[in-house]
Amino acid sequence: MSSSGPLAGDVGGSARFAGYAWTAPSHKIMDQHNPRGQAALKRALVDRFAGGVSWIRSIGVEAMRTSRR
Repeated sequence: MSSSGPLAGDVGGSARFAGYAWTAPSHKIMDQHNPRGQAALKRALVDRFAGGVSWIRSIGVEAMRTSRR
């Protein structure tokens, strides 16, 4: 869809359009997948993922149980 389409200006995000939210199950795996990422952001994503899923549910989006592998 082009930037002039109906979603133009919509913040969106992969979780919204792909239908799932994902993070690495550990800091070690996050570092393997994103070695040049900002350390504080990577740590926050791994550590606060469950809270993010809770927020997604709180706004009325159905979300299946999270799993950590």
